[in-house]
Amino acid sequence: MSFRGGGRGFYGRGRGYPQRGGSAPNKGGMSGLSGPVVQRAMNPLNQYYIDKFLKLKKDADSKGMRNQAFCYKRVLAALGKYPMPILCVDQA
Repeated sequence: MSFRGGGRGFYGRGRGYPQRGGSAPNKGGMSGLSGPVVQRAMNPLNQYYIDKFLKLKKDADSKGMRNQAFCYKRVLAALGKYPMPILCVDQA
């Protein structure tokens, strides 16, 4: 009887994670370069909110509020993936 994951725990079959002795694949192609990360929204109408939350995250990072910065990071990730425009508070 086979179960999902092949018995390797977190490093299960079918995922993009490294196996034993392997290394993580270089997805970006430019791993040595560091610079400002530009966050883009899937919907251009949501870019306003991305910019505002990015500023809030930077402020929280500079003040040492790690938990709040993490929450803003999660909000930014969700907004970046949301395909529809956010038009009112009820959609948030």
